[in-house]
Amino acid sequence: MPSTGRWPQQAADGAGRGGSAQPASGTGGTARAIPGAGSSARPASGRGCSPQPASGGTANGRWPLGLAGLSALGAVLSGYLWQAKVGAAELVCGPLGDCHTVNASAFSEIMGVPIALLGMLMYLGLTGALLTVWRWPNTVLSQFGFALALAGAIFSLYLTFVEAFVLRAYCIWCLISWGLITVIAWTWGRALRRAAT
Repeated sequence: MPSTGRWPQQAADGAGRGGSAQPASGTGGTARAIPGAGSSARPASGRGCSPQPASGGTANGRWPLGLAGLSALGAVLSGYLWQAKVGAAELVCGPLGDCHTVNASAFSEIMGVPIALLGMLMYLGLTGALLTVWRWPNTVLSQFGFALALAGAIFSLYLTFVEAFVLRAYCIWCLISWGLITVIAWTWGRALRRAAT
């Protein structure tokens, strides 16, 4: 039997709908479109391929920034006590303690160098170290900075005992500095311990 001549038109219609046409088996020569054939492949889901955010300074948490702020405050406080020691500023103690007795005692110097000056240098060093640790968490400077803070806390505790049992006079600014350096050393030590586990 001769072909009906309709299958070219059906093939064109099927191709226009995204399918492909094949001639039917058997006689007649009519074609049927195969749905979905020739359609474009779906893109991959991309699961697990999304870019991860870069680990900047915040990857180590915000504790170095907080401690850097406390260290900067300690540097200002120690600088004020140093200026008062050399007579460049008036020492104001308020109603609590006897800052003048403490700041004028022999325990306020080490080989002629005011302890307040050494304290200011220590706090400045800690501030720089903490900012470095915040930016580069894996730096070895973190261990050295913690050792410096711990030494400062122990020495400040010694001076507090001197005030209580030798001088029997208290300097409110010295007590605040002792509190600052103790918090810095304790928090820094905890952070290093968590990082090691």
